[in-house]
Amino acid sequence: MDIDLTPFLNAGIPGALLVWFMFRLERILSRFDKTVQLVARAIIRLVERADPEEASTLSKSLYRTNGDEV
Repeated sequence: MDIDLTPFLNAGIPGALLVWFMFRLERILSRFDKTVQLVARAIIRLVERADPEEASTLSKSLYRTNGDEV
């Protein structure tokens, strides 16, 4: 009784590639999100020098966008 493993290999290799790609994409998106947060905070600090009230408003908006309550 011979068992043909070809269908399992054909499904396994693309599946493994898909899982690998999904983990890589998640890591890339996570890094991108952190970068956007850092840039937003840097912009808020620059605005704070000229207009502290506007910087406070921007900071509160950023926290609300992230799902945090202010």
